[in-house]
Amino acid sequence: VAPTPPILDPDLWIGKQGVVTSALRPAGKVEVDDHEVPARAKSGLLSSGTPVRVVGVDSHTVIVKPLDGEKEKR
Repeated sequence: VAPTPPILDPDLWIGKQGVVTSALRPAGKVEVDDHEVPARAKSGLLSSGTPVRVVGVDSHTVIVKPLDGEKEKR
């Protein structure tokens, strides 16, 4: 069993940019500042490699949206 990730501080994560490393359908993983963290798409599905911005934090998970110009899949 993998250890539970630490609770993420919204003040440290919101607004940061990263990239999807495991497709968000709607949950997966993103890399932000050399840290791979659990993530959830705010809406739609995001493919691996999609550039994203952190728009929220829910305890152990960042909530992301694609950067402007990137499209989410429905």
